[in-house]
Amino acid sequence: MKTLTDNYAIDWDLIADQHFENFEEFSDSIQGWDIEFHQLTSGNSSIELLQLGRPKFMLNRFYFKQSYKQSGGTPQDTLTFGLCEERIDGVTTPDGMVQQDNILCFSSDQELMAISRPHFKGYSLSIAALQTRGARGLNAARS
Repeated sequence: MKTLTDNYAIDWDLIADQHFENFEEFSDSIQGWDIEFHQLTSGNSSIELLQLGRPKFMLNRFYFKQSYKQSGGTPQDTLTFGLCEERIDGVTTPDGMVQQDNILCFSSDQELMAISRPHFKGYSLSIAALQTRGARGLNAARS
């Protein structure tokens, strides 16, 4: 049985590794998400997106040069975790300001709404809901 300390690679499928100068093109091309972006600051809309996937998992890394209002939904039937890459002024959600060390959690039946500051870098990991239900059941059985 392999453990987390075993030295082996997990193959992820590359979904997207793109650079956008137009946030509308980015919004149209992001896979799995039902989300809209509205640029709040003027200037060049430089956006970078890296999406990797496996059955039941999707990992995203993103960079936004400008400030954006984001609204919509995470990938369907998933639990999505998000975090900031480096210290910035943060992201504002309806629950308040997000700090660098915060980990956000969104279920796919929850609407996502956030305002990101300029030069925002972050990650999200979406896990199929069936996977998370199985983990909850396993933890309950151990208790």
